[in-house]
Amino acid sequence: MNNAPPKITATTSGRMASIFAGTIQPTELSGTYRLGLVIVAIVMVLLPAVYVGLIAATGTLVGWHAVNHIQWMSNRGGWLVYLTPIVVGVVMVLFMIKPLFARPPKRPDSYSVKREEEPGLFDFIDQICRQVRAPLPSRVDLDCQVNASASFRRGLWSLFGNDLVLTIGLPLASGMSQRELGGVLAHEFGHFAQGGGMRLTYVIRSVSFWFARVVYERDAWDEKLADYSRNTDIRLGLILYTARGCVWLTRKVLWVLMMLGNVISSFMLRQMEFDADSYEVKVAGTEAFIATARKLQLLGVGSQLGMQHLRQSWQSKRLPDNFPAFALQKSREVSGDILAKIEESQAVSKTGMLDTHPCDAARIAQAKAMNQPGLIQTEAPATSLFTEYSRVAQGVTQHFYRQMLEEDFKPEALVSTDEMLRETSQVQQGYEAADRYLMGLFSVLRPLTLQEHEVMPLPNPDLARQAFTQCRQQAEAQRAEAKAAMEAYAEAYGKVRVATLYQHAQQAGLTIKDTEFKLPGKTLAETIQLQLNACKDEQPVAQRLKPLEATVHRRLVAALQWLATPGVAEKAGLPGGVLEAQQLVRVLAVLGPLMPRVLELERLGYTLKQLLDACQKNNGTGQVTHVLDGLAAKARAHLTELEQALGTVKYPFSHAQGELSLAEFARADGQHEHQWIMALMQCGAVSEKLPGLYGRVLGRLAVLAEKAEG
Repeated sequence: MNNAPPKITATTSGRMASIFAGTIQPTELSGTYRLGLVIVAIVMVLLPAVYVGLIAATGTLVGWHAVNHIQWMSNRGGWLVYLTPIVVGVVMVLFMIKPLFARPPKRPDSYSVKREEEPGLFDFIDQICRQVRAPLPSRVDLDCQVNASASFRRGLWSLFGNDLVLTIGLPLASGMSQRELGGVLAHEFGHFAQGGGMRLTYVIRSVSFWFARVVYERDAWDEKLADYSRNTDIRLGLILYTARGCVWLTRKVLWVLMMLGNVISSFMLRQMEFDADSYEVKVAGTEAFIATARKLQLLGVGSQLGMQHLRQSWQSKRLPDNFPAFALQKSREVSGDILAKIEESQAVSKTGMLDTHPCDAARIAQAKAMNQPGLIQTEAPATSLFTEYSRVAQGVTQHFYRQMLEEDFKPEALVSTDEMLRETSQVQQGYEAADRYLMGLFSVLRPLTLQEHEVMPLPNPDLARQAFTQCRQQAEAQRAEAKAAMEAYAEAYGKVRVATLYQHAQQAGLTIKDTEFKLPGKTLAETIQLQLNACKDEQPVAQRLKPLEATVHRRLVAALQWLATPGVAEKAGLPGGVLEAQQLVRVLAVLGPLMPRVLELERLGYTLKQLLDACQKNNGTGQVTHVLDGLAAKARAHLTELEQALGTVKYPFSHAQGELSLAEFARADGQHEHQWIMALMQCGAVSEKLPGLYGRVLGRLAVLAEKAEG
C-alpha cells in the first residue's frame, strides 16, 4: 500500500494554510516508558503461553492416569473411578483448546468515502497527519457512533505496515467545529505517531480481548455439554457434571490471568492516551480540548436519548432519515440536571486501577498545564468539510439501520428528521405534562379509564371551569402524598412480580436470584404465602390512592369538557383539539381496562425469560418443560382475549403502514417456530407497545387539558 502524501495543489495549500497556523513539535516518549511498554507486551504474550501450558499439563496428566491406572478396571465399580478422570480431562482439554481456534466475530460492513467524493475532508485529514507525523489512512469510514478511531485496516496483517483505516462518527462532525474535530483526529493519529509503541499496544489490547473471550464466551459446545449432563444416565451424568465443574474452575483460573494482564497493561494504556492527548492539545488548543471533553459526553447522552427514541418510533415503523442530526438535537435538549452532572463528573472523576483511559479530570489537568493556543484557526462547523453533508449523513444513517435491523429495515420507514423531531418533542411534552397535570398517578399499574360521554360539553360550561379550578387547588395540596403513595404501590407491585417468578421457578426446580427485593421464601409454600402477602400490601396503598385519583380524574374530565365548549379550542390554539381529544378518549376507553391484562402478560414474559435464562445456566430439572409449556399456553390464551378486546379501534398516531387497528399495532414482529420463544416475543411486544401507547395517549390528553385550562 502506497502511503506517500498526496501532491498539494496551490488551491489545497492556500485553503489549509488559512486553517492551520504553523507546525507542532512531536511528543517525545521517554526511554523508561518505551522499556515499560516492551516489558508489558512481553508479559501479555507470556500469559497465553501459561494458558497453553495448562492445556499441556492437563493432557499429560490425563494420559499418565490412563496408562498407569488401567488395573482399576478389574475392581468392582472400578470402571467408573477409572473413566471419570479420563472423560473429565478430555472434556477439559477440548474446551481449553476450543478458544485457540475460535474465529473472532465478523466485523460489520463499512461505509467508506473516497478522496474524489470528499476532497475537503481528505485535505483536512492529510494536514493533520502531516502535523502529527502519522501515516495517512488507506481508507476513511463513517458511522453513527460518538467516537473516532484509527486502527490497522487488516488487523494483524497490517501490523508491520502503515495500512490504517480512519473511522469518523458523524455525530462528532454534526456537533463539533473544525478545530474540535481536528483535535479529536489528531488524538487518534497521535497513537500511530508513536510507531512501535502503537504496535506493542495493539498486541496488548488483542491479548486482553482474547482472554475476555476465553473467560466469558459460551457457544454450542457449552450447551451440548449441559444438555448431555442433564439428559443422560445418572452415572454418566455425574461424570459430565464433574467435567462441567472442572471447565468452570478452568475459566476461573483464566479469569485470574485476565485480571493480572489488565492490571499490568492498564497503566501503559493510560499513558498512551495522555501522549495522544498532547497531540490534540497542540493541534486544537487547551480551551478546545476542554470544550471537546465536555461535548463528547453531551453528544454521548444525546446519542443514547436518540437510540431510546428510535426504539419507540420503530414501534410505528418510522425512523429519522438523519440520525446524527437527530442525536445532536437530543443533546441540545439535555436537562440542566444532566449538564450539571457532566460538569461535576469532569471535575471530580478519578481513574481506577483497571481503567484503560485516564479520567477526564486528569486529562483536563494535563491540557491546562500544557497551555497551548492550538494550530487550527477556524471555528467553522466540521460539517463544512464535506461536499454535501446532509446527503452523506443520510447514507450513513441508512447503513446504520441496515446493520441494526437487517432485513426488517425498509427505506419506506424513513421520515424527515425535522418531522421526527417535532413528533418526539410532542411525545416528550406529553410525558412532562402528564407528570405535572396527573402528578404521576394513573400509571399502567393503576390506569385511567375515560368514556366519550364523560367529556361531552356541559349545558353550562361555567360548571366545568369551576370544577377544574377547584380540583386543581385540591390536587396541588395532595401532590406530595400522591408521589409517596405511587412509589409505595410500585414497590408492592414489584414484590408481587418477583414472588410470582419464585413460584414458577420452584415448580420447575430452578434457582432464581432476587437481587432487588430479597424475598426470603425458600419452599414453594413459603413463596405462595409471600405472593399473597405482597398482594395484601397493595391494598392499603390502593386505598390511599383512590381519593387522590378521584380528584385528578375529575379535573381532567372537567378540562376536556371545557375544551369541547364551542370556541374554547380555537382560543387555546387547538383548532383540531376537540376531535383529537375524542379520538384519544376512544383509545383510552379501550386501553385503560386492558392494562391489568397487559401487566399479567408482562409478568408472564418476565417469568418466561428468567426461566429460559436459568435453563441456559444449566440448573434446571425435568419439570422445566412442563412449567414453560404451561406459561406459554397461558400467554397465548391472554393474547387471544386481548386481541379480541382491542377490536378495530384505530391506532391514533402516524404509522409507516398507514391506518391500522390497535390489535394490528400490538402484534409481535416476525415469527418463531418454538412456542416458548414465540410466546416470549408476543408478551414482549404487548408489554412494550401498549403501555407506551397508553402513556403517549395520556400525555397528549394532559397537554390538551393544560392548554384548555390556560
